[in-house]
Formats: sequence, C-alpha cells, structure tokens
Amino acid sequence: MLVDSDNSGPIRRTASAQCVSGSGVSPVQAGSQVWTSSTGPAIDVPSSLLQFGEFGGTTLTKMASDGNGNVWVVFDDTGLAELMPLVDPSTGKYTFNLLSNTTFSPAIVQLRFAAGTAWVLKQDGHLASAHATTTTMTLTDATGMAFDGTYMWVANGTKTVALVRPATSSTPVAVGLLPLTFSLGTGPTDLFFDGIYLWGADTKAGVIYQIVPSTRQVIHEISVPKLASNKASMVFDGFYMWVGSTGGKIWKINQNGAIVAGYAVSASDLAFDGRTIFAVEPTSGNVTQLRACDGFNVGKLVLPAPVSSIVFSGSRLWMIPQNPTKTEALFIR
Repeated sequence: MLVDSDNSGPIRRTASAQCVSGSGVSPVQAGSQVWTSSTGPAIDVPSSLLQFGEFGGTTLTKMASDGNGNVWVVFDDTGLAELMPLVDPSTGKYTFNLLSNTTFSPAIVQLRFAAGTAWVLKQDGHLASAHATTTTMTLTDATGMAFDGTYMWVANGTKTVALVRPATSSTPVAVGLLPLTFSLGTGPTDLFFDGIYLWGADTKAGVIYQIVPSTRQVIHEISVPKLASNKASMVFDGFYMWVGSTGGKIWKINQNGAIVAGYAVSASDLAFDGRTIFAVEPTSGNVTQLRACDGFNVGKLVLPAPVSSIVFSGSRLWMIPQNPTKTEALFIR
C-alpha cells in the first residue's frame, strides 16, 4: 500500500491498480474499490460510511496522516494537534483523543509528516517540527516540502530548493541546512517524492521538474498546460504522477516525463487510496473520482458540505469541510 497521499514520506511502488469491470453496482468501501453508480455521475455516500469527528470547537485548516491511523491537524491557523480517532460507544459518533498539542507563531502554511513527527512551514519562512519547536530553520519564502526518508527538501523561494536534515521525535536535535542548495526554474512552489524521483511544481512557469535526488539533476522538464499562475497539487499512484491544477485540468505523467493523459477536472487537492484518484474541486468543494488505471470519471461524491482538503491515511479517507460552523473532520470509513 502507498504511504498516504499527503506526501508524508517515501512511497513504495505497487502493482498497477486494476480496473473494475461492469457497472451498476452499489457504492462500496473507500480504500478497497472504486465507487460506482448506476444513476449517473452524482454518487450518494451511504450514511453508514460517513462520519463527522469533532475536535475542540476550533476550525481545522490542514491535515496529515502518520500512516498508522492517527492524524495531525492544524487548527485556528497556529495550533498543531496529534489526534487518535475514537468511537463514542454511547452515540456511535467519532471523537478524537488529543495526543499532543503545540502552538506556533505566525500562521502555519503547510503541514507534512516525516521522520516520526509533524513538520510545518510557517508564514515567516521558518521550518519547525512538533518535537523541536525551538530549533527552527529560517528559509526564504518557503512554500512546499517533501521528505525522501532521509532529508527534507524545501522549496525555498528565490528559485532554489534546500535540503534539510530533520530532527526526529526520538532524537529531537536541532535541524540544520546541509551545505546544499540548488536552483530550479523560476522558483518551485511545491515538491513531491515518489520513492525514486523528486518532482517540483513551478507554477510561475507552468512546468513540472523531474529530479534525481542523489545528483540534483533535472532529467525532465515538463510543460503542463493550465498550470501557470494556478495552485498545483500532486499525488503518485505507484507508476504515474498525477498533477492537479486549479486552472481546470489534471494531468497524468509517466516516469519518462511524458504526459500520457489529461482530464477536464479542476483540482485544489488530490488523494489516492490504492485504486482511485480523489480530486477536490476548488470552487464547488465537490470531490471527483478518477479511476487510476484508465482515468475514467466515476463521478462526484455527494457530501453534506463542500470540502477544502483531502487525505488518505491508509484505511480512511479524511476530508475537511469548507468554512465549518464547528470543527468537523469528515471521513469515509
């Protein structure tokens, strides 16, 4: 199984996802099958597979999984909490057991799980971890990061990528920049590591870079239509890199740096559950499903509220609603 799709760590390559033959079957559990519908593109999610988890009356903005069932969440922009989902036996509803709670300043702009703990990029360009909050590393206009199992790669603004040696939860030593920073295009805004290659999204130039981490060599520079001046999101399905854009397209790219398919779906966030690509549409907050094996548009999930972000934790698909009236971490179990 892939490590969760929020780019929490190195990803193991898997057998290619197999397409589901036939149609007109009832929706089945996310994470094991593609959801299908015989009544058209709108797919009602059965209430038995839909739950809300409440946490503290605050507002969630970002979420990452540790791959073991627990989740890290950013709340009220500056708080970071590690949560264990629990079922209340009296109501059957999900709650969260708070395992840790840390406050940062200024606001958190990105969250990743790596080296046994949660890492955040802050609005002031600092990189910090939940277990070493006082040993921050100052970067310049840092916007994105990816972990390759040893080093954190940080899109560092000013057209560069920096390598950082992360502290771990078991050994909370000071983080430190290695003597290694390299230029990349007009400035990458986000990064993704697929287990072999590092991928960088340059939304200023509308280009995706495929990089060999050991040498920092760019082996493919891929011009991606509708990527320029739009937010990018990336996920890996074991063989192909999927690149979403708020400009109205999702692109499927092979390991040779070739675009093999494009789909007319706007995406502000992507997730992969082992068989299906889930895309959050930025305006409507709907979630569109694309079958990973052939890109077939299975349909939109009909949810009680539009969502802003999505993460697969290895067993659950987690979604954060847009503008919740209370803190609700919606997920399909």
